[in-house]
Amino acid sequence: MFTITVIFTVKEAHAEDFKSLLLKQAHDSLNKELACRVFDVSISTTKDGLVSFFLYELYDTEADFKAHLASDHFVNFNQVSAEFVVSKVVNDWQKIA
Repeated sequence: MFTITVIFTVKEAHAEDFKSLLLKQAHDSLNKELACRVFDVSISTTKDGLVSFFLYELYDTEADFKAHLASDHFVNFNQVSAEFVVSKVVNDWQKIA
């Protein structure tokens, strides 16, 4: 399994709009990509006017994740949501046990 974690930080004023886009992205990824096994979304409490969203995604392989990045639904999400994002941290992980 190939694991991706992402932390998005958005301004509180845009949190609901971003949340809607993100939940649609999770739904689309799980339903349109056979190799997307998990797409969990969590949200933090508001702090200093900012809200963080944590994504935990599992793909069969790194190649499957790269295909995800090229998918129409991801490209659209990335373009539309960009105006809401203050910061984004992406990490990839390889399962070892």
